[in-house]
Amino acid sequence: MSVNDTTMSAGRQLDSVFAFLGRLAGVRQCQGYWMARCPAHDDHDPSLSVKESRDKILVRCHAGCSAAAVVDALGLPMSALTLASAPSMARPVHASPSREGDGARALVATYDYVDAQGVIRHQTLRYAPKRFRQRHAAPDGSWVWSLQGVETILYRLPEVLASERVYLCEGEKDADALAALGVCATTAPMGAGKWQPQYTAALQGKTVVLLPDNDQAGRQHMARVGTALAGAAIRHAALPLPHLPEKGDVSDWLTGGGTREELEILADEALARATPAPTKQQASNPFLRTRSYNDLVETDFPPPMRLFDGLMHEGMLLLGGKSKRGKSWLMLDIALSLACGIHALRHFRCEAPRPVLYIALEDGARRIKERGQLIQPALRTTKKPLDFLHESPTLSPQSIANLREVILQKGYALVVIDVLTLVEPKGKNGEKGYHEAYEMFSPLQDLRREHPFCLAMLTHLRKSDADDVFDALHGSVAYQGAQDALWVLERKPKDDYAFLHVRDKDDGDHEYALHFTEGHWEYIGEGEEHKGTQQQRKVIRVLHEEGHALSIRDLMRACGVDEAQYEQFRKMLIRLAKDDLIHRTDRGLYAASIRSTHEYPYADDADIEARF
Repeated sequence: MSVNDTTMSAGRQLDSVFAFLGRLAGVRQCQGYWMARCPAHDDHDPSLSVKESRDKILVRCHAGCSAAAVVDALGLPMSALTLASAPSMARPVHASPSREGDGARALVATYDYVDAQGVIRHQTLRYAPKRFRQRHAAPDGSWVWSLQGVETILYRLPEVLASERVYLCEGEKDADALAALGVCATTAPMGAGKWQPQYTAALQGKTVVLLPDNDQAGRQHMARVGTALAGAAIRHAALPLPHLPEKGDVSDWLTGGGTREELEILADEALARATPAPTKQQASNPFLRTRSYNDLVETDFPPPMRLFDGLMHEGMLLLGGKSKRGKSWLMLDIALSLACGIHALRHFRCEAPRPVLYIALEDGARRIKERGQLIQPALRTTKKPLDFLHESPTLSPQSIANLREVILQKGYALVVIDVLTLVEPKGKNGEKGYHEAYEMFSPLQDLRREHPFCLAMLTHLRKSDADDVFDALHGSVAYQGAQDALWVLERKPKDDYAFLHVRDKDDGDHEYALHFTEGHWEYIGEGEEHKGTQQQRKVIRVLHEEGHALSIRDLMRACGVDEAQYEQFRKMLIRLAKDDLIHRTDRGLYAASIRSTHEYPYADDADIEARF
């Protein structure tokens, strides 16, 4: 439409200044007017001022472009600068962009969320010191400082709808910075973790490049977005920008010299590596979603999120132990360590402090406080939240959906359920079968894939002995098969030491020797090494207590050693005799030696076994 057109159809009549602003780029609100990039010339530093005056829109390009050139560049006639007689979203020009409580903050920028028709649906306001507020216009033109009841939309939505490739970043400032390069960029309102189904719908048919901030929250947010896009068969790829500082973003990358050309090359490479979006046929038939081994080899999979090196990572974990043997103490110790960002069990390095939810169904608030002060006597506050819940409904699709909402909102990296038997739904005769167990764990696995975190569930061991320590875990085979890691805490009554058996799908099998003292567990070495040491000391103690020589089998019975370990036990006795820690008589019997009497005075130290 040319600038000579003097009329405009009623269907295209602009009904507010916001509809006009929605067609401009780089809009910033000032005191009583707006600044934007002029569409009539190559404008990198916003030079177009826009002001509402009664029923007219006043525009002025400070670089010299005429009002006619401005509206022509937007594809509008001059009559567009005259508003409809009854604007539906009009508000007074002098309306203040601040709200109660923001008096000490300066408004830095106003970001308009404009819909496909050019109407501003809601706004995000950025203040200094850094803070964000959201608002939407009421029918009377006043501002409502909330998005309650408002269906939010993607930033720069008209450009998104008109583009084939869309860059999704975290924040309006980053989206504007990319748009200034000439690419289509958007973001979701209210930051990471706020993705909504309507955003996915707006990206249908697009190719989406995800640009996470360089921090855990950013990566987790984009992982969740990727899951949503994959579910809608939208082609996408995550692109962590190179050489970003910790917590750096797109703007930092551009400031450091990043260019549009480099961005597009990196995006092309990321899309080439990404798994192709499923077709509609594949989306309806999961058996068609095959993936070749060659594709797997070429894919760079991110490693699982580590909570503690060598001990715990994201996934599902089942910790078993006999009643009153310290498994709750152990998990509370680990939870405190994670929230504080310190070594777990005084040994395993914490990657970073992270928030924790501890569902303690057997211990009340008073007991948790007392145990926490024994574990960390000097601790008064944690670096990240450690939240406790002392009641929980049975795990069901609805309760898991509620749990998902809380985890995503709070960003919990570790969720502890102590104990699982109090929340699991029961099968026939009170037992849970294989399929019933998988039905329970499946939505929990889906939740874990959506948000990287560790779900640690505590359970009891069966009373019967098992050849494999993990077979003693409560529940069916499905309990083990659904887990990423199995832990079993093996501890005898009144002993201050224990062995933590670990079977991890990613890290293999391990056995750690632990010592319990003054309210906390402490790693003291690898299990095999300390098991041997413990057994040796038990032999020496028994010989001192008996006061006379014993046969190999008598020693085995006194030490509680199984007959199947006869040969291994006999060789250990030979080594002890060579080291002069026990004495081998002529008749093949074994007795205490003079050296061990001086080096291991057990008569005066009855608990030496527990302190090895």
